[in-house]
Amino acid sequence: MNKQLNTETMKTTKRNKMKEWAEFHKMPALNMNDVTYKLRRRVMAFIYEAKKLADFDRVDIRITENSKDGCLGLAAMAGGKSKGHAILIPIESVNMNDDKLRHIVFHELLHATRNINHDDNCPLMQPALNSKTNRELVHNTFVKYF
Repeated sequence: MNKQLNTETMKTTKRNKMKEWAEFHKMPALNMNDVTYKLRRRVMAFIYEAKKLADFDRVDIRITENSKDGCLGLAAMAGGKSKGHAILIPIESVNMNDDKLRHIVFHELLHATRNINHDDNCPLMQPALNSKTNRELVHNTFVKYF
């Protein structure tokens, strides 16, 4: 009984930390409901795609309100304050086409799981979305970091 109670307490604490982190970055997470789950599943499909290319730790995903500053995604870098791997993806990014959303998710995965910073010389890790992005470019660049 105590072990179950302890596990529930840990889950609640983690959920609260994620919520605080999202709100701190002015990207509040959406409440989970049927619509949010559907949006999250779209992002998760790209996480599973990335998992087929490389091995990395579990990543928490939250779908957020649109960012006021146009941010397309945000990651808690491994070893950061969150003590875990997490990605925030705003609704506007989830609604982009597959190539753009794939690029955003894989970019944020590299931040969250590998502590990779922005790199103007890397088509995947540039601070702005690469307009010529495609599946092959993203996959080939992503695996180079593992």
